[in-house]
Amino acid sequence: MQLNDALDIFLNSFIGRNDPELRDSLSTITFVSEKHKKDILFLEGEEGDTIYYLISGIVKLSRTNPEGKEAVVHFVHSGEMFAEILFYTESRYPVTATVLDNAVLLGISAGKMARLLETSPGFSMRLIGLLARRLQYFVTMIEELVTSDVRQRFIAYLVHLSEDRNNTRFRLPVPKGELAALLGTTPETFSRLLHQLDSEGVVKIHGREITLLKVPSQET
Repeated sequence: MQLNDALDIFLNSFIGRNDPELRDSLSTITFVSEKHKKDILFLEGEEGDTIYYLISGIVKLSRTNPEGKEAVVHFVHSGEMFAEILFYTESRYPVTATVLDNAVLLGISAGKMARLLETSPGFSMRLIGLLARRLQYFVTMIEELVTSDVRQRFIAYLVHLSEDRNNTRFRLPVPKGELAALLGTTPETFSRLLHQLDSEGVVKIHGREITLLKVPSQET
C-alpha cells in the first residue's frame, strides 16, 4: 500500500475528514509497514518512537508476568491506534506487539507527532477521546477479571462482538488459544466451556464461526 492511500484511510476514519493541510504534515512523519503473521512489531521494554495505526489485520498486545507467563492485554483490530502511550512516557514500549494476521500499518513518529498536536487542536481532541476510550476499556477489563468467572467474561465478549457486527452470527477474530489467554484461562478450560455452551443451546459453534443463540439473563 502506498503512503498516500494509507493517509487517506487514516484521516477519513480517525479524523472524519481528509484535511489537506494535516495530510501534508503527516506525510513527513509517517510510513507504511506491511507485516506477516507471527512478526513482532516491538517487544515489552524495548526503546522506540513509533506509534501505529492498524489499517488491516490483527495485532496482539501482551505482557509477561514475573513467572514468565504471557498475559494478553488487547487484540488490536483495523481502525485502531496503539502504542500511543509513547506520547506521554519515556520511549519504551509497555507491551509486546505480535502480528496474528497479515497486517498493513501506518507508522507515526511519536516525537514529531507530539509537536504536530500543538498546532492541530481537532486532531488533539480525537486523540484525547481515543485515550479516554482505551482507559475505559482497561477499567472494564480489570473489573471483569476481578468480579466475573470465565463463562461470564466470554458471554460478555460474545455480546460485544454481536453488537459490534450487528449480527448474531460472526467469526471469532482470533484463534481460540489466543482468546483463552485474553479471558485469563487455559485452552483446555476454554474448549470445555465452548462445548458446554453449545450443549446448553447458548451458542452454535462451527470452527471459529459462532452463532449466539441466547444470552442467559444472569450473564449479561
